[in-house]
Amino acid sequence: MNVHLIKTIVTVAQCSNFAEAAYQLNYTPAVVSKHIASVEKELGVKLFVRGNKASGAEMTAEGRAVIYELIAMQEAWDKLNGTLSMLRDKPGPLKIGTPNKRWSYGEEDIITDYILENPETGLEQIHGYASEFLRQVGAGRLDGAFLVVQGELDDIGFIREFRQERECEFIPVERQEEMYLAVAQEYAANYPEGATFREFAEFDIAFNSDRLSLACGNNMMPFVELSRKYGFELRSTFLDTNDAGVYRLATQLKLAIPSPRCDRSYPGVGYVRLTDWSGCVSSYFVCMKKNPSPALKRFKAAIAARSAEK
Repeated sequence: MNVHLIKTIVTVAQCSNFAEAAYQLNYTPAVVSKHIASVEKELGVKLFVRGNKASGAEMTAEGRAVIYELIAMQEAWDKLNGTLSMLRDKPGPLKIGTPNKRWSYGEEDIITDYILENPETGLEQIHGYASEFLRQVGAGRLDGAFLVVQGELDDIGFIREFRQERECEFIPVERQEEMYLAVAQEYAANYPEGATFREFAEFDIAFNSDRLSLACGNNMMPFVELSRKYGFELRSTFLDTNDAGVYRLATQLKLAIPSPRCDRSYPGVGYVRLTDWSGCVSSYFVCMKKNPSPALKRFKAAIAARSAEK
């Protein structure tokens, strides 16, 4: 069994969908099926249930029993490969991950400052999600990445595990302690001084995150707790909140879009500050301590300089 086969099994298990796993791996569905069949033959057990839903990927009891060992094998390989990558003298631009967000937490200014101060050094900016960024930073495919999280770092399982298992740095960038809900302007006009979450009991709350973040509850949990406090069930919906079209929906439906900022303008949309919000949204820059890149050292200096200005 090679690492490519293990990665296929782990990706299918995490996606719970053959088609989505094939897309993430840049394979055809036929290749994914071939990889799974090869591993099942080698292990002598069936890992996934073949049901009526062609794209579904439900694990068997045997699959659930071995998946954690397979994940550990992949992570060990990624960790070794990342250490070797960082120790090599690799030419090429500094590779920095930035989150898929419609608002900035200071990362845009930091990147701009760095490029202006280091025009001779290339920088490649990659967009994505927190869980994937950590895998790529740990494997040496990214020099560093900006992460945006709700709550504290150790409240989020996959980040806590990453910090415990690897020699890494999480550098604070910015912290927001307020939360707004983007809704139809006529509704927002009723609450110029803000409102409690009780006023949104009949609204669908739009969330957009990768599966691992949602599983850890770092985006949804504060809203779940507020709804429990007021005795109603959270009405959640999952949309691409980076798409301006979602804000247009908010002008026509009882839809509220959480945002720690209200500095963007959408026709017909207003913002209501949650007066009972007790959480926080923070951004960090994560990188590996063993990364010897001089460019990364200069990039961290740009972060420190920007923090000193505040």
